[in-house]
Amino acid sequence: MFEVNIFELHLEVARQRRVRLFNLRPIDSSEMAAAREQRLREIKMGEVIREIVIYVFFTIILLFLSYQSRDTNSYGVYRDTKNLFITTDFHEVNSLGKWWDYCDNVLLKGLYAQKWYNEKNLTWREKLTTGSRVSMRVGAPRIRQLRVKENSCRVHRRVKHVIKHCRDDYNWFDDDTKDYTPKWEKILNKTAMNLVNESNNGSKRCKTPWCYQSSVRTKSGPFTGLYKTYKGGGYVVSLGRTHEKGATIIRELRSQNWLDQLTRAVFIDFSLYNANVNLFISVTLSFEMTSMGSVIQDYQIKIFRLYDHIGGYGMLVYIFELLFLFFTIYSTIHEIILLVKQRREYFSKFWNIISFITVVFSITSIIMYGTKKTLTRLAIRSLKKNEMGKNGKYFF
Repeated sequence: MFEVNIFELHLEVARQRRVRLFNLRPIDSSEMAAAREQRLREIKMGEVIREIVIYVFFTIILLFLSYQSRDTNSYGVYRDTKNLFITTDFHEVNSLGKWWDYCDNVLLKGLYAQKWYNEKNLTWREKLTTGSRVSMRVGAPRIRQLRVKENSCRVHRRVKHVIKHCRDDYNWFDDDTKDYTPKWEKILNKTAMNLVNESNNGSKRCKTPWCYQSSVRTKSGPFTGLYKTYKGGGYVVSLGRTHEKGATIIRELRSQNWLDQLTRAVFIDFSLYNANVNLFISVTLSFEMTSMGSVIQDYQIKIFRLYDHIGGYGMLVYIFELLFLFFTIYSTIHEIILLVKQRREYFSKFWNIISFITVVFSITSIIMYGTKKTLTRLAIRSLKKNEMGKNGKYFF
C-alpha cells in the first residue's frame, strides 16, 4: 500500500511538471529589454552611491586636514606679539635717530625678558623668553641692511657746483655689495683686510656687519615691501641671546654710523615659539628709506604650527593623514585603470577630468607635505647644531 502511494505521488509530480512546462512561454523581447535596463540602472545607482560615499568621506578628511592647522589661539599669540613690538614708537620712526631709539626702547625690551617686578634675577631659561615671558626666541634676532652705491644717479648740470652727491632709490642694479671696514671705510690695502679678518676670528669670508652677505648665506629670499622689492642679501648683524649683548651691539653700531644716507632698507627678523599652544611666530619688521628722506614702516607677523602630531589630537591628525594617503592611492589606481580602458575617450568626459585633476592635486599635496616635514627637520637640526647667540640667519 505504501509503495503504491509513492508511485502515484511520482506520477502526480510528473503530471504537474508537464502542465507547467506546457504553460511556459518565451519572455517577450520588450519585457526582457525593460528588465535588463532596470538591472543596469540598479548597478549604476549602486556605483553612484558608492562614489558619493567615498567622496563624502574624502571631503571630510580634506576639511579636517585643511583646518587642523588653524588654531583659535593664533589671534591671542598675534596680539601679544603685536603689542610687544608694534607700538607708537614703531609708527613714529621717520628718521635714523628715531630708528635707533625704537631699538633701545621697544625692540630690545620686547625681545629679551629682564628682571622680575620684584627685582629678582631671571634664570637662564627665563632669559630665553620675550618681554611678556610667554614666547621663547628661536635663534638669535637678526638685523639686515640694504644700501645703494654712492652717486647712483646724476646731478643736474646746473646744480653740480652746489650738490656733489646723488643717491637714488633702491634698485637691484645699484645696490651696494662691497665689503667695508667700520664706519663704511673702503678697504684700500691688505692691512685693512687683515683687520677685517681678525675681527672675524680669521675666517676667510667676512661676516661682520660691514661686509655684504648674499641671499644664499643669509638664507633669505626677495622681500616685497610697500615701496620696493629687495634682494635677500645685505649687511647682517646678529643681536645675540641676551639683552646685554643686544644692547652692546646696538650701541656700537649707532656710534659707528652703521645706518647713513645710503641706507635704503632695514629688516629685523626673528622667530618665536609659544609652547603653551604649540605655535611658531615669524616676525619681520621692515623700514624702507626713500631718497626723499621719508621712512615707510611695515610688519609681518605669521603664526603657524610645525609640530602636528602631539597628544591625542595629534594622533587623530596622524590617522586622517593616513586615510588621505589611502584615498589618494585608491583614486590614482582607479583613474589609471579607467585611462587604460577608455584611452582617448577618458578625457572626453567632464567628471573624468575632475577626478584626474583631484588626483594630481592630491599627489602634489603629499609631495608638498613631505617637503615641509623635511625642511622642518633641517631647521630644527640647524638650530640644535649652532649656538643661539652665534647663528641667527635661519628663519622659518
